[in-house]
Amino acid sequence: MLDLDLYIAEHERAPFEFVLGGVKRTLPHPTQMTPRQALKADTGGFVDVLRELADDETADAILDTPAGAVEELFKAWLEFSQVKPGESQASTDS
Repeated sequence: MLDLDLYIAEHERAPFEFVLGGVKRTLPHPTQMTPRQALKADTGGFVDVLRELADDETADAILDTPAGAVEELFKAWLEFSQVKPGESQASTDS
């Protein structure tokens, strides 16, 4: 029998770390997003998903950052996980 609780525990990954406003911050590893979160982010719900993934201070800091810098953060976050923009996290492990 497949034990998804065990699978999740065994596949937990280190968070992504970055500095913003002189503060070390983290986002969870992109592959730790749920399919619901990934779909919501892909369909324009990025702010809602960011608020779910990050603490309030980090989410606010990101949302108050210039768009170009946020784009770089997003690219680095995806590169950290080796997920390509537009690629579903579900497609990385078959």
